[in-house]
Amino acid sequence: MPKNMLDGGQVIVDYLVREKVPYAFGLCGHGNISFIDALYERSDDIKTISVHHETVAGFMADVYYRVCGKPVATFTSCGPGSANLPIALANSYLDSVPPTGQIRFTPAGADLSGLKDPLTGKQIPIFDPYFFAGNYYASPFP
Repeated sequence: MPKNMLDGGQVIVDYLVREKVPYAFGLCGHGNISFIDALYERSDDIKTISVHHETVAGFMADVYYRVCGKPVATFTSCGPGSANLPIALANSYLDSVPPTGQIRFTPAGADLSGLKDPLTGKQIPIFDPYFFAGNYYASPFP
């Protein structure tokens, strides 16, 4: 890859920084290493809090929004770990707290977004690490 190009993780972290997201809560795994590297590169702009379980990341994001009124990002590894986050998402939904943004890297054939459909207004699963690159200066959300 040429030096002047960003990888998928760097593009996503840059987007979160531009949106002034203060924290990313999540669990490191085999599917999100480039994202973790990008968070480390921008650690002065966005803080990363590592958790021991995906559900904890969701509850932390819920509480942070309730206390500070600012959304944060959550992330999971690919695979079954993504199924743990909807527990906290359902809690936010039932308490009328806006859902947090979840960054998840899903290999083809392991799309778990259907678990979150009833709890979110819009989801954009990221199958392509360069998803945001085409709309780099435009938010994918209305």
